[in-house]
Amino acid sequence: MVIYPDIELLDGRLANYQHGSSEEFIFYDQSPLETALQFERQGARWLHIADLDQIYDNDKHNSAIILDILAKVGIPVQVAGGIRTMRAVNWWFEHGAARIVLGTVALTDHSLVVEASNRYPGAIVVNIDTRDGHMMIDGLRQQTSFNAVDLALDLQRTGIAAVIHTDIDRFVGNPESNLALTAELGRKLSIPVISSGTVETMDDLARLTYLSNIDGAIIGRALLNKRIELRAALRLAAQPAASDKTGQSPHLGALNTAGKGVRVYLSGYSSSPSARWWNNELRQAITDDNAYVEVCIPQEDLQTHTAHSLADPKALQQYLDELERADVVVAVLDEIENEIWSGFECGFAKASGKPVIGLKMMAPEDDATHGSSSLAHICDNVIFYEYSDEAQQTINYLAKAVSNRLLEAARVATPGVTTPVDFVERLQLRAVW
Repeated sequence: MVIYPDIELLDGRLANYQHGSSEEFIFYDQSPLETALQFERQGARWLHIADLDQIYDNDKHNSAIILDILAKVGIPVQVAGGIRTMRAVNWWFEHGAARIVLGTVALTDHSLVVEASNRYPGAIVVNIDTRDGHMMIDGLRQQTSFNAVDLALDLQRTGIAAVIHTDIDRFVGNPESNLALTAELGRKLSIPVISSGTVETMDDLARLTYLSNIDGAIIGRALLNKRIELRAALRLAAQPAASDKTGQSPHLGALNTAGKGVRVYLSGYSSSPSARWWNNELRQAITDDNAYVEVCIPQEDLQTHTAHSLADPKALQQYLDELERADVVVAVLDEIENEIWSGFECGFAKASGKPVIGLKMMAPEDDATHGSSSLAHICDNVIFYEYSDEAQQTINYLAKAVSNRLLEAARVATPGVTTPVDFVERLQLRAVW
């Protein structure tokens, strides 16, 4: 998990917004620049800076202070506050921001989010402030009818790198509700979720580590008031996520995909019309769920279309070339027509150091050896599922499960990096929407 020390600026001063109906601000008698440098000296890997004057549509701005910080710190900075146009997005990146955060504009100007995400892949984050499960806009002054989870799922399709979530209910007498909605976002999104405003104590931070896909925490007031010591928070955040200790999701091997999106090779093919429909729907669901993933179904995508043509050396070479290009193999383990060939595909991937994910229709507790398919033993990870009468429901479940396994593999890929946010930036992945 990444800790983002929070520097909020109001009228040129270091401040902190006291969420709730009072709309009061707390001011600190210390230099914003010196605070940023102090956070860096204490080991912070990121900073989050918010211009409150711009967020609340004041006539002032704090750009000069932020630019001074950008010029003098040696760690990446995530900038938020009043960024509402493509011109502003470009300006901040040209002046050294590593990431920028979009707020209300993500709801009012969907095309801007798409354009920014495609121009700056891995560098656009959307902030979602919620109350009673619905998004707040215009500096938390107006509650919308938009459900936060549905909105986040829609925004995920634009190619954004992450979602920041703050639940205002925490500050108005409902302190536990924020974790419920944050946890739901973590479960349902493939992109990382960054929690904001949830950490007042080390116990709060520890609780976040038990939630899946919560890959960062923005901490401001607790650091400035000395209730949390940054070095201690960083040590806790650097430990393996508590959700990883349960044994529910074994890690895959490391992905090695520098400079491109993650490419999946779908193995275990059946030529029946129903199976072809199922595989194509699975591909669509996986790519819909994760903007950084491409899926190849070799029997559909290559010039070779029949199993008999595998005897042709040129046709065989097409399959080998595609396996070489792939970063991970997803193997359908049920009703395969040619298990020997599927075994070769999975074995080739393993020999090449590529992760192999199996999809098997049964509950894991039914067979400790992962079922009757011998190919299950080759897989680094097997996703078990029960087939539903609603085929699309099963496909959507598998797509989400595959995306989660890819994120886990990403955490393994970079020593010391435990968040898919950093994975996306490190690989400079491109959005495919």
